[in-house]
Amino acid sequence: MAVDVMKRIRDHVLASSTVVSYVGSRVYAGEQLPVGYKPADGPAILFNVRGGGMAYHNLTEDPSIQYRIYGETLNDIWDTYNALKDYLTDAHGVYVASGRIETMGQQLVEPETDRWIYILCGFRHHVRDI
Repeated sequence: MAVDVMKRIRDHVLASSTVVSYVGSRVYAGEQLPVGYKPADGPAILFNVRGGGMAYHNLTEDPSIQYRIYGETLNDIWDTYNALKDYLTDAHGVYVASGRIETMGQQLVEPETDRWIYILCGFRHHVRDI
């Protein structure tokens, strides 16, 4: 049985009261934000698996996760990124045992969405299903 990495990561992020204070429930798995989302709605986190490995017994995965943090203002975006970064590097949960930063946050522009600004970063996690 494979680990449901997307569910485990989303649940892990939503376990942080600090992160939730910025994004509420706007933590989305996949390649695109939900239809209708606008930065004026408040900060949001979009994440997706971009690769990784798996333990031989198929109960633990080591995914590389790409995170994008959106918001209406640069302060909102950077504050949300810093809260996420601090949480992911320090938090050790039951299903997500660790987080190691692979790519520090970099500010980019989303050309397809009226030039929304976002921060892109990457983490490697140790995810298990027990």
